[in-house]
Amino acid sequence: MHSLALFLPNQVFVKSAASICSLLLHKILPFLAIKMPRLPPVQRRTSGSECFIRANDKEYIQRADTYAIEICSPRNPDEVVDIIYTKYPVEYHSIIKTTIENKYLTTRKLKVSKINEILETDCGKAGLKKMPYITVRSLIKQLSERTVSIFRHGRKGIEAYTPTERGYSEKAALYPLHIVQIDHTKLDIIAVSEVSCQPIGRPFITLGIDVYSRTIWCMHLSFDDPSSAKVRKAIIQGLFCKRSKERYSTTNEWPIFGVPSVIYLDNGSDFTSDHVKKMIDETLESEVRYRPRKTPHYGGVIERLMGSINSVLSELPGYTGSNIMDKGDRDPSSEACLTLKQIEQFIIKWIVDVYHFKEHKGLPLECNVPILRYQTGCEEHGNPDFFPPENEEIISLSLLPTSRHPYTRFGITMDHIEYKADNLSHMIGKREIKYNIKYDDDDLTCIYFQLPGTGEYVTVPAVYPSADVLERLNRYEWNKVKNDLRAKGLLSRKNKMTDALVEQGRKELREMVEKTYTQKKTSRKMSEKIGFDFSTVAAGSQTQQSTSKKSIESLLQAAKQKYSQRS
Repeated sequence: MHSLALFLPNQVFVKSAASICSLLLHKILPFLAIKMPRLPPVQRRTSGSECFIRANDKEYIQRADTYAIEICSPRNPDEVVDIIYTKYPVEYHSIIKTTIENKYLTTRKLKVSKINEILETDCGKAGLKKMPYITVRSLIKQLSERTVSIFRHGRKGIEAYTPTERGYSEKAALYPLHIVQIDHTKLDIIAVSEVSCQPIGRPFITLGIDVYSRTIWCMHLSFDDPSSAKVRKAIIQGLFCKRSKERYSTTNEWPIFGVPSVIYLDNGSDFTSDHVKKMIDETLESEVRYRPRKTPHYGGVIERLMGSINSVLSELPGYTGSNIMDKGDRDPSSEACLTLKQIEQFIIKWIVDVYHFKEHKGLPLECNVPILRYQTGCEEHGNPDFFPPENEEIISLSLLPTSRHPYTRFGITMDHIEYKADNLSHMIGKREIKYNIKYDDDDLTCIYFQLPGTGEYVTVPAVYPSADVLERLNRYEWNKVKNDLRAKGLLSRKNKMTDALVEQGRKELREMVEKTYTQKKTSRKMSEKIGFDFSTVAAGSQTQQSTSKKSIESLLQAAKQKYSQRS
């Protein structure tokens, strides 16, 4: 190769052809580069629907050989929902536009390969050369996820990209207890009997969370399935001062109580019952709202809380995991050693002493600790409305379910039980005249009769069967006794429930549960719901589980460390 000597503006001496190429690229061309003016961004018609325009398109600089094709809504041709770009000439534009709008952006969810076949056919009819599959795929990929979701996934897609609805309960909470979300879930842990230490099953927890501060407003834990009664018990716990130091030995107090302005609920039958609606609308004078069906993300605040609690329980013996893979080869039933009361105490201590004082990602950075957010919110907007402690009994009574019954010469008959009071003899009248009655499924010994003039409630005791026989009998056991007697032909609509008949039914139910108590979880769960005391049976079935119990404090400390690492 011949040696060359070139004198350039920077007096660089070059000895080879390879060096000349490098010099041209790095030294000369920058001096000769022509600065081309930037083309202005493409103007788009959005028809007021700015949400359809992708953010990465707003600064796009269109090349001279590139065309923009406006994609309009299949439902409204005047509304531009997206823009795609192509180098194909204008003869192709109407075909591409029509195919995407009318074939791809539909709930039929046609695949790209099918769209390619349609375009190939339409181009052939127009006498145009077909477009390669890779080109068709790149055109489709230019559509935003928002556009594709809204038009191909129908209602679900619209809901997913409607911020007003999707984030309603999270963004609209303006002050403490403005909006409270309530929901149930089954805990991922097995509880044991207090008497026998044998496993019973997984309890249900009902939780209410203040959306503004993410503090916990209410909680109820039991083996009962979700019901309106369970919702009522949780709400009562949220309304009044909790005195957690006194009741659950927490380090801090649980200061969140009062009447929420809006209570946001799921669409389950336990939440949509007339009892729950009247309880919230009439007694609390709050607003009840329901999230759309089959949209769990609408209650995201309470759902995330449920997940956090089940995650914390993973440190406890008897943890089942959220699925079969989490459980692995372990046997949670054999590991279980905590009673329902101990699990309740653990969760409450975690809520009050740990959760309320940890930074929360869902809160503003300037105040992202739930308890501080609640306190500063109360300072700025005032404390939530509340009922005085002396009215707790009256409010609890007013929250009980209501039914309407006539008062006849036999008194009031409810569920095969006759209630009658001597001081209500003047209320005896025709069956067409009905009065408001309050009743408690946990106490069948009496009902509460509302006087029509004053609105006061008068206690009406059970007389047939007697209140003494019905003592310590709840609705769950009563229904079991009735069904058993009815199956044996001892109970019908005409004959009455005598004291002897009730005692016979309870005795047979007890014998049935006692016989299978040590073998079946269902019998042990039934015993817990009814309140049977099988201490004699349990004495011979005590296991080593009771001796391996850890203190609640040590379990809480382990859970606290894991929660801190996860946060």
